[in-house]
Amino acid sequence: MGYYNDVRLHSAIGYIAPRDKLEGRAEAILADRDRKLAEAREARQARREELRLTAKEEETTVTQAGETDADRAGERAARENRPGRRTVGTGASTNDAPSPHAVPA
Repeated sequence: MGYYNDVRLHSAIGYIAPRDKLEGRAEAILADRDRKLAEAREARQARREELRLTAKEEETTVTQAGETDADRAGERAARENRPGRRTVGTGASTNDAPSPHAVPA
């Protein structure tokens, strides 16, 4: 019974051990929790603000998936410059080499 009354935190009484509640320590425990939560919240806000300011100072350019430096410079991407590949108007690519299964015309 010692664990149940002295150590275990009960949800019905605000996650406080029954012995602490009966001996009047509940208010002090709850006040201490609120103080710790407020300190953690302030520290988290300060950390986020610091990260936001650091990111703003750096002003880095983020590339999107599939984008290369050549794309941003107005050139064709390296993956489209492979030999034997060409891009047609619909965006599909075809191979310049004839298919080994093609029937001669």
